[in-house]
Amino acid sequence: MLMNVVKQDLARLYEQNSKHSAYQILPPSLKRTIGDQVVQVIPRFEAERFAWLKSKLDFAGLKIVDIGGNTEYFTFEAFDSGVNQVVYIEGNVSHSIFVSKATALLEANVKIINK
Repeated sequence: MLMNVVKQDLARLYEQNSKHSAYQILPPSLKRTIGDQVVQVIPRFEAERFAWLKSKLDFAGLKIVDIGGNTEYFTFEAFDSGVNQVVYIEGNVSHSIFVSKATALLEANVKIINK
């Protein structure tokens, strides 16, 4: 029951309207958890862009900063690639709350800054 409430809350935050809402697809780790609760946005080559980053950089053990992190596609893909910590900076309050809840759900080491 609690998990369904968390999924519904994340779906509501993900779909909340703003200038940059519906801007990033869900990362696979989060899509497996709440994907059936949301309408997926049109991809903007997130997977391909991250694959390019991975081809140039070994993420294992790094601490990275995700500036303008939106709904955290790159943050959580970095974790799946071995990053130890992400400092996530986002100006949109709804996105920051979404990432805070998703971080707790996925037990990721993310420091969230909403500015």
